Amino acid sequence: KADVCVCEDGVSLLERLGQPPRPDAVVVGAQLPGLSGLDALTLVRRDDPFLPAIVLHEPMDVAGKALARKAGALATLPRPITPRDIAGWLELALTCFAPGPIDVKVTPRLGTARAKVQAR
Repeated sequence: KADVCVCEDGVSLLERLGQPPRPDAVVVGAQLPGLSGLDALTLVRRDDPFLPAIVLHEPMDVAGKALARKAGALATLPRPITPRDIAGWLELALTCFAPGPIDVKVTPRLGTARAKVQAR
């Protein structure tokens, strides 16, 4: 089972990563209130340079995508995005770091920015 962190803002991401269990991957928005997702991801990279991270964004130019990659994003995905698309990218991200084959299922929780993710 994989633990994927989906956070509403950069501060929530940092708080979540400070608590066990540490997630196997993170999904964060680039433009978040307060501490941006990109700024938070840059801070995360200091402690964990290999944590798979996917950045969701509104339309982003090439320079913005380059900033996301520099912050440590494995992928930058434009909004709106479907749970199936997120699942595909999470499967790729987790497969890169998992010891064996996995199957990812993403179930969005309505009314929240959270998703239940199971990897088998």
